Amino acid sequence: MKLSKVEIYTDGSCLGNPGPGGYGAIIRWKEIEKEVSGYDISSTNNKMELHAVIAAMQKLTKPCDITVYTDSQYVIQCASHDDEWRNADNRPNSEVWTLFSQARDEGNHTIRFMKLPAHSGNYYNERCHKLAHEKAVEARHVRYGTKVTKI
Repeated sequence: MKLSKVEIYTDGSCLGNPGPGGYGAIIRWKEIEKEVSGYDISSTNNKMELHAVIAAMQKLTKPCDITVYTDSQYVIQCASHDDEWRNADNRPNSEVWTLFSQARDEGNHTIRFMKLPAHSGNYYNERCHKLAHEKAVEARHVRYGTKVTKI
């Protein structure tokens, strides 16, 4: 069976680390683009980076040949490990790693991860960064009970 080729661009953002966080992803298939974003009122940058990949993969409804573009070295390292990935303090990020592994394995996808330089002008990476940052700001407003104002 020939798999559909899909590109996924991702980024995560945190206002403080830990702090309010957001993620953004763009799924590209043929001429179709879909944005995915979300937030957590208390997270870390690494967790938001992984959540961007998870959320995008969860939107796919059939097995695909995926290339994930990320500026996160953490995501690249997680993708290359078969055992549970650990953070810099060597404590497991087990809840996010489990979701990441499930999304990767349950979809029966073929997945490649490509490292992008951060803030280097890549159009999709910059859009993901904007989505992630907007969601982190929204999370901060939710966390601290302030009003969200759109300009």
